[in-house]
Amino acid sequence: MLARGKYSCELNNSTHGEHERDLVPDQDHFYRGTKNVCSNSPCQNNGTCQSGFTKKGYRCLCPDGWTGGTCKMDIDECDERSHKCSKNATCINTKGSYRCKCKHGFHGDGYNCTDTDECQKQNNRCSKNATCTNTDGSYRCNCNTGFFGDGFKCTVCYTIFDFEDHDLSNWTLNGTAFNNQPTYGDNPSERFKKEENGRNEPSNHRGDWWIGTFENRSSSSQPAGEKQGDEPQGSMTSPGFLINTNVLRFLIGAGCKDVRKVRAELIVNGNVIFETRAEEVSANCIETMSDKSWNVSRFTGSRAQLRLIDHSSEGWGHINFDHLQACHKLP
Repeated sequence: MLARGKYSCELNNSTHGEHERDLVPDQDHFYRGTKNVCSNSPCQNNGTCQSGFTKKGYRCLCPDGWTGGTCKMDIDECDERSHKCSKNATCINTKGSYRCKCKHGFHGDGYNCTDTDECQKQNNRCSKNATCTNTDGSYRCNCNTGFFGDGFKCTVCYTIFDFEDHDLSNWTLNGTAFNNQPTYGDNPSERFKKEENGRNEPSNHRGDWWIGTFENRSSSSQPAGEKQGDEPQGSMTSPGFLINTNVLRFLIGAGCKDVRKVRAELIVNGNVIFETRAEEVSANCIETMSDKSWNVSRFTGSRAQLRLIDHSSEGWGHINFDHLQACHKLP
């Protein structure tokens, strides 16, 4: 604008982005701008282009979440820890932004995450025989008095010896009767199939492995139905264990003839406290094991050992045994 022979000048509109509060529209003025490189929209992701400032003739003001000369590069707020997620949330980067998700055990919008009380809401996997205790972001289960387990499964018994580790290295073996033990699978049933004698006497073992001094299948790869017979004799004595329940429960079978020489013994302080002969459960000479138990309540707190004895080479002079458990009471 020419006024009294003079021009008055103002910033051109290409710099309006930085001076929008300073520029005031005036109908007596007109604007002459230089060539505006921003007309080609070089700034991406809603970036604001400003003419000048750089050698390339413009600069980009990037919105939150973007960076780079043309606002093309996403900012990983999660990696740079510039997010506002709760410490109990997981930050998930997105293009130009991020989102927050509360971790398992917490609830909220991701920016504020509160512990979820799984015990109060009964949103837990604790056994009905366990007590649930809430913790920060989780919970724990403890079996109630009189029950054993990990809190998710609680029973009145727990297993002391079940031979599922296929390892007798901690046991003391004498003689040869137990040299190829434990036995894999229901070998008696396989023997009877080979003999075609019509007998049906499953071992009734638990899991995969058990003790059977007539059997000869100490590996799953060994042919089923093999036997060593009654000739070998010997004994096996367990490592010590603590008696902390009222009852010891186990499976025993076979050994129906020479009853004085085939048995299971419980030893406390070097003394034989209980003995059970296999003939007590298989007087009719069968391989199938049955449940037996010892009341050990008066020995609570004592160290004990289990000893299995096969000192017979006569017919049916062998022992079957499996699954020694400790119980507060019989199930």
